[in-house]
Amino acid sequence: MKVTLSMCTDSIPVRWRLSALACALLASTAPLAAQESAGSVFSLSGLYDEDGTYSVSAGLDHAFGEATWLRLTAGFADGATGPVSLSTYRAGLGFDHWFAPAGVAVDVEYWGDSDTIETLAYKGELYFRGARARFGLNAAFRDIAIKYEVPVLARNLVDASQSFSATGYGASYRYSWGAASLYANAMAWNYDEAIGTVVTNVDLSRVPVLLRPAVQQRLASAVNAVRFQSASSLTLASSLLAQSASAGFDYRFGEKSLNIEFAHDRGEVDDLDINTLSAGWLFPAGSAADIEIRLGVSDADTFGTTVFGGISVFLYR
Repeated sequence: MKVTLSMCTDSIPVRWRLSALACALLASTAPLAAQESAGSVFSLSGLYDEDGTYSVSAGLDHAFGEATWLRLTAGFADGATGPVSLSTYRAGLGFDHWFAPAGVAVDVEYWGDSDTIETLAYKGELYFRGARARFGLNAAFRDIAIKYEVPVLARNLVDASQSFSATGYGASYRYSWGAASLYANAMAWNYDEAIGTVVTNVDLSRVPVLLRPAVQQRLASAVNAVRFQSASSLTLASSLLAQSASAGFDYRFGEKSLNIEFAHDRGEVDDLDINTLSAGWLFPAGSAADIEIRLGVSDADTFGTTVFGGISVFLYR
């Protein structure tokens, strides 16, 4: 039985979204193979682009019978793009139950770096699935804290982190016929405070006037690290999105399959736009394993065009 996983709640999974551009990377719906019987799928993937950015992800999907799934995901990304780099970690836990014809999926996700930015997201999806089609409605809430090193003389006079939150809503659709399937996803986020104004909105009323520029400079450095994290298609998905949309096509050649996907994303920081086109080829690697090779190219405002590639391994038990 061959199947790949998706790390995105916005679509019914047929493969691992290596470009990971349309949603936060950790949440995933249960793999199609798991809908047939109890079992587990272990996954490990790595991506690298020409700018030196890389990401590594691991996951476990376990099916309890034909209607209930548990997901565990973890990952690391090094955003080496630009003069300020940011290495981030992520971890997620998800649960999915199908009541036929409707189902509910919930996920909790951590993403960030303990010294610069930390986020905790709560995600939910109500979906409807038939023989050929699947439609889902998504909602998410995210707590965000940007941290920075306060100058010694200003400590205890200003908070060492600036906190805000975001709410997201989206929808997904997939239609399958024979060996082919088409899918589309969209998500929009609303932030209660614009990230670009965090530096100027920090409360400096208790800080001496001569120290205020130093405090703002330290906070600006933290915001810049998040900005450069959004410059790569490999790391944007886990960072702070304003909007995302993607559409793709899957076609199975027996136990092999081809995926082609186009994604458009807008980052909350600087309204950075990224367009990405990628293709993946999945093939068997033994009786209980698959490998997927993926290549893609992304074009970002300000940062130009970047080519990336990656490999994923899936083990079935």
